[in-house]
Amino acid sequence: MCARVAVANGHTEHVLMKFAAPMSEVQIRDAWLRFEPPVPLPSLPRKPINFVTAPDGPQPKLDTGKGDGMCVSVGRLRQSGRDDWAFALVVDNLIRGAASVVAIGELLVAQGYV
Repeated sequence: MCARVAVANGHTEHVLMKFAAPMSEVQIRDAWLRFEPPVPLPSLPRKPINFVTAPDGPQPKLDTGKGDGMCVSVGRLRQSGRDDWAFALVVDNLIRGAASVVAIGELLVAQGYV
């Protein structure tokens, strides 16, 4: 489940995840921190997920510009049931949204389609 809220310079989303097997907060956070795109692309940061530890983060005005606007900032990770976890994220909808088209083109070139 996901609820998205449009803000001045990005999107704020509150997400509920359900896992097939139990996951700990450390496992989820570590997976986010270790994640790198499977194919390195010039327009994407090597670490596209920014984990925010502030209890009121992420916030659009503070966190949408991370990685030149190309990072997704996540935070407020909390357990919400036995195998459910909830978190908040913010992303710059102008920079990240428009640049997704560029990244798709870069991926097509990297994989030899173009």
